[in-house]
Amino acid sequence: MLAHTLDGVVESVVNEVGVDVNSASPALLTYVAGIGPRLAQNMVAYRDEHGRFPDRASFRKVTGLGPKAFEQCAGFLRVREGVIGSITRPSIPKVIPSPPNYWPKRG
Repeated sequence: MLAHTLDGVVESVVNEVGVDVNSASPALLTYVAGIGPRLAQNMVAYRDEHGRFPDRASFRKVTGLGPKAFEQCAGFLRVREGVIGSITRPSIPKVIPSPPNYWPKRG
């Protein structure tokens, strides 16, 4: 009963939020529509051998991922920018204006 409920919650979250394909385990990938255990394993093996997926088009290089599976899963798989597992942060300006340049002048 608990396992069934947990499966339902995970599936719901996957459908709502998606899965980061560059950090997901095979177990998590199986919750994505169109991806079964074998294809999930193939995706992780491909990622381990070739590095992170740069975009959705690169999913097509995975053995066993045909056009139908791609159509079903592509919308639920996320490809984040930057380092795997990190959130891309805005860059900090290298030059910060000094106070005299932006403070009002005193009369």
